[in-house]
Amino acid sequence: MTDQLREPRLSIPVELRRGALRGDQWKSIESGRALVDNFLALAEWESLANKKVLDIGCGVKIAQAILEYDLPIGHYHGLDISTDLIDALNEGAGGDDRVEFTFSDIYNELYNPNGEQLTDTSQFPIAPASVDVAWAFSVFTHLNSEDTKHTLRMARECLVDGGLFLFSAFVDRSEGAAPFVDAIPSQPLKWAIFSEEHFIDLVLDSGLEIVRYREPDEHIQHQLLCRRVDSPSRLVPDIEETDFVRDGHAMAP
Repeated sequence: MTDQLREPRLSIPVELRRGALRGDQWKSIESGRALVDNFLALAEWESLANKKVLDIGCGVKIAQAILEYDLPIGHYHGLDISTDLIDALNEGAGGDDRVEFTFSDIYNELYNPNGEQLTDTSQFPIAPASVDVAWAFSVFTHLNSEDTKHTLRMARECLVDGGLFLFSAFVDRSEGAAPFVDAIPSQPLKWAIFSEEHFIDLVLDSGLEIVRYREPDEHIQHQLLCRRVDSPSRLVPDIEETDFVRDGHAMAP
């Protein structure tokens, strides 16, 4: 069992952490490990050994979990729009060549209002077709429809053929839901909510094929596991229920 009285191997100041668990670093790290385990279960993989992973909007907790528990991984590349966070991650990782972190100066009304607006030609600062896996946890939860469209395309371009992309979103599955709702206008894009039909269309129009579609659990909102293939199917698998939802829980955005 981890000695939670000590500092983790990669310790990040609280002001640079995000999410509901930012005040408890160890719980946040456990949440990061749960996200990795969740991906492996969905992908039906044993580990990330020899896999190259791109984490879009990386935050800190997955990188902390990888280093803290020495999780098998070929290479982990975290992108984030906070220069202070990227500097702290690169300094704290101590030259571990399994991980690297890069600043991505992308506009976001909430987190990076002075960044560069996404366009049809925008790219992430990483070589095309160079990673086996991409993640975007709590990213589309803060993007409008247009930036979601661009980000899905940009992520797909980074994947090798057959590469997997797992991401989360706030999906409103109710009948007649508005395609997109910025739920708190006074805090733009704090809660970006998509209707199921609209979000699925954005995903499929990006050229990704949906492999699995799952209800929220205690660590993550609605999640879609997608794959890059040359001729993607537009069929959508049935949504997978979770005990978290069956037991009457609903994660607030």
